[in-house]
Amino acid sequence: MRAFTFSGINGSFVGYNDGTELKNLTRDLFKAMPDVAISYDGRDNGDHFLSHINWTTLLSQLGIATILDGSPVLNEEADRVACVAGPEMVARQPSDPKEPVLIIAHSQGTNIATFTLRWLLNNHPDFFQNRAVRCLYFDPKVGPDHVSEVFALTGDLDVPFLFIQSEKDLRSRQGVLGTRFISQFRLGNHLFVAGLGHSEIIEWKQLDSPKRRWLTRDAYHNKYLRDVEKERMRIAKERSRPGWTTSDSLRLERYMKKYPMNTESLVPGLISFAKGSLLKRFVS
Repeated sequence: MRAFTFSGINGSFVGYNDGTELKNLTRDLFKAMPDVAISYDGRDNGDHFLSHINWTTLLSQLGIATILDGSPVLNEEADRVACVAGPEMVARQPSDPKEPVLIIAHSQGTNIATFTLRWLLNNHPDFFQNRAVRCLYFDPKVGPDHVSEVFALTGDLDVPFLFIQSEKDLRSRQGVLGTRFISQFRLGNHLFVAGLGHSEIIEWKQLDSPKRRWLTRDAYHNKYLRDVEKERMRIAKERSRPGWTTSDSLRLERYMKKYPMNTESLVPGLISFAKGSLLKRFVS
């Protein structure tokens, strides 16, 4: 198996993210798959591609970063890096045309990976001809319309996706960097992970915790969100006057923390997806 990784932006105001955390996650995943021969060295602009954007770059984009085709500044970078990543992936593709490729991406890296897939599909469709190209996306920061285009271009090709969304990312400032992907894109497999934030979602020890709480996309949308809204209304009705207080928010947060979810390590799901057969309980 050949792997490629795409890391995201720097969450601070200066510098850029060198992708160390994502590279470490990738290596930990491969250590958990000793029966699979994997080629990955994490070399920048070789089999790892990174974003040079930080929070300062995005300040002017806050009002337009949540549209269906994503943020202009993020898309400009993704389009530019794709023209580097695409040819490099072609050059590094396995000599065996049936050997699978695994793409692991986080945050803005999911945007760059998506633009790279589109570049490959338009310029080197033979890259996908006989092999599976599996895409593991953490906290996607990509316009759903771009991913829809990739889905349309792949057609019957073997290009499965697993999207993993952290709970705190949906509520933090990182949420303005792209759309609420789990709410707006219905294709592929989605997992909602409670209690984790944008950085923690790519920490192996967090994903491997036996107490990790998570939901499939269907359980998240069809039950969890509905039940949380019902609890919000119940709390509001108990008040003698209109309004919502800090105390009300804390009550709702306690309800969310105690909400029954699947509780187990996500690692079996990651391994089974990487190997090409996502375990049934993680399918959504």
